[in-house]
Amino acid sequence: MFDLFVGFLSLFIFVGVLNFISQTFANWRTRKKLEKFLENELELVFEGFLTRIDELEKALEGGEKE
Repeated sequence: MFDLFVGFLSLFIFVGVLNFISQTFANWRTRKKLEKFLENELELVFEGFLTRIDELEKALEGGEKE
């Protein structure tokens, strides 16, 4: 009876360790994908701001010339 208990206990521990490893790996992959996505989005937003600033500078220069 004790052997059966130890067997089930070791099985639950083994499954728990495997689950922890798989969740950690999945979180790591998801975090890497999210970091890459956010990096790309921030680059697009920053480029948009720079473009808008350039447009505003050109508009101001055009207004000053008149």
